[in-house]
Amino acid sequence: MARKRMGWKRVALAVVLVAFAGEVVAEILHAIVTAKAAARTKPYYQFSFHSQDGSRIGGNEGILRLLYHPQVGYVNFPNQRTDYFAINAQGFRADREFPPTSDRERIVVLGGSTAFGTGLDSNEETFASHLEKLVPGSEVVNAAVIGHRSGQELTHLATSVLDLGPDLVIALDGANDAFQIGGPAERWFDVNGGVQFERELATASALTHSNLLARIARMPIELLSRTREMAAVLAAVSIGGLKAVLPASVKDRLRRLVGSTESEDPYRFAEGRLQIEDAAERYARNAEKMAMITRATGGRFLIALQPTRSSVSAEPGDPRAKEIYARFRASVKERLAEKGIPVLDLSDSAGRIDAGMFMDEAHLDDRGNRVMAEITSEVIAGER
Repeated sequence: MARKRMGWKRVALAVVLVAFAGEVVAEILHAIVTAKAAARTKPYYQFSFHSQDGSRIGGNEGILRLLYHPQVGYVNFPNQRTDYFAINAQGFRADREFPPTSDRERIVVLGGSTAFGTGLDSNEETFASHLEKLVPGSEVVNAAVIGHRSGQELTHLATSVLDLGPDLVIALDGANDAFQIGGPAERWFDVNGGVQFERELATASALTHSNLLARIARMPIELLSRTREMAAVLAAVSIGGLKAVLPASVKDRLRRLVGSTESEDPYRFAEGRLQIEDAAERYARNAEKMAMITRATGGRFLIALQPTRSSVSAEPGDPRAKEIYARFRASVKERLAEKGIPVLDLSDSAGRIDAGMFMDEAHLDDRGNRVMAEITSEVIAGER
C-alpha cells in the first residue's frame, strides 16, 4: 500500500514538473514572438499600455506607449521620442508644444491610427504635417490616437482638444467604427480598449479580492498563463481547420442546432451582432456632438471619412468588407447631411487616392497622406 501511494506521488510530481517545463518553453517562445512584434513599425507601430507612473499594464509591448485615461480610455503617453515619431508633453504627435492661443489659424486633427500616421517614418509624413504646409497661415495639431473610435474622439475633444481653441476641427476617421460591424454589439462599441481594461481589472480583482479558496484555485491558471495562451491558440487553429473541412451539410446542421440562421441579406447580422445602421447612427450622433461643441466655442467642424484600400480599389478584394464600409459611409453621410455637418468622403476622390498608397487595408504611406491633405486643403479653401 505504501508503494502504491508513493507511485501516485511520483505521478503527481511528474505532472507538476511537465507543466512547469511546458510553461518555461512557452515563456521563451512568447518572449521571442513579443520581441519581434514589439520592434515592428510597418504597417503600424506596435504599442503598450502604461499607468501614469510609466508602469506597463497588460501583455502588449511596443515602440508606442499609450497612457490609461479615466475619461478617454487611453491617450498617447507624453514626451516620447523615437526614430519614427515624437510626441510632445501634451500627448500630441509633434516636435513642439502648443500654447493656449495662436496667431495662426489653428486646425486640430482627431482620429485613429490613420490620422495619427502609424507606420510612417517621421512626423513630417503625417496627414497633419502635409496639411499645415498646404493651408497658408495655419498651424495643424495632430491630436489623433491609434485605435480611437468616434466616442473617444468626442471625449478627447471635450476634455483636452478644446483647450487649444481650435478654429477648425477635422475628424479623419470612420474605419475603426465600421470595422466593428458584425462583431459583438457591446454597449460601448464606439470606443476601443474597454473590453481589455475590464479583463485586466477582473483578473486583478480575482487575484486580490477573492476569498482564499478562489485565489488558490486561480494560482495554477496564472502561474501557467503562457501555456494557457498557447493552448487557446492551438484550440482556435484546430477549430478553424475543422470548420474548413466540414461539409456544407454538416455546417448547416450545426447552425440549426445552435439556433443560428443565415439572413437573406448577407450584410444583416444575427441578433447580438452590431448592425450597419446601428453603427452609423452612433457614429453620426457622436459627430453631431463634436460639431456642436466645436461650433459653440467659435470653431468649424469637418468630418473626413478616411479611405481604405478596398474602398478605393477597382479590384474586388474582400467584397463583403468593401460593401459594409460603403453602406456605412452612405448612411453616415445621409444622417449628417440632415444636420448640416460637412462631410468629405475621401473614398470618392476621383481616382486621386489609389490602392498602391496603402501599407495595408487602412494605413497610407507618405504619398497617400499627402494626397489626402491636398484634397482636404481644397475643401478648406472653398469654405473660406
